[in-house]
Amino acid sequence: MKQKTRNKKNRIGLKLKKAVQNLHIDVFGYEPKATQNIQSYFTTLSRDTGIPKERLVVRIFRDSPAMRVAVYYHGTAVKDISLQELVFLFTNSTPNGLFNMEDTVRDGMHRFMQEFSQTHAVDVDRLHICISTNIDAVRIRSYDGTKAIQDIPLKVLIKHFMK
Repeated sequence: MKQKTRNKKNRIGLKLKKAVQNLHIDVFGYEPKATQNIQSYFTTLSRDTGIPKERLVVRIFRDSPAMRVAVYYHGTAVKDISLQELVFLFTNSTPNGLFNMEDTVRDGMHRFMQEFSQTHAVDVDRLHICISTNIDAVRIRSYDGTKAIQDIPLKVLIKHFMK
């Protein structure tokens, strides 16, 4: 009888471990600040391009072998974004004083895309991470070419970019 109880406890423990594994907590409050920074970036970009911010999309993708980031409007690239500008998108500050922030973001982005593509059985060269915005929210979606895969919480992206 003890054997059955022990197995039952182990199963509950495994279920709990799996549930907590996918739990993401924003202890330091990065998500609201990053949302505000992204909104501000899109507003500035909209003013500079004359395109409504709700119609702009920032795409992060791999252009073998390097990562590429660009702003798109109706599937057409409007502007290429440097890693320095991508850091600005999330932090609203230039990475000059931030120790190797560009390298950290580049490595984190590469690692995230590798892990994501393996998890979802997608070729990493076809994977696109798209950031868009509306009135008060930021939406991040992953795509396999033109086919949507899933939404990605901003917390998850921040966590991987800062690893």
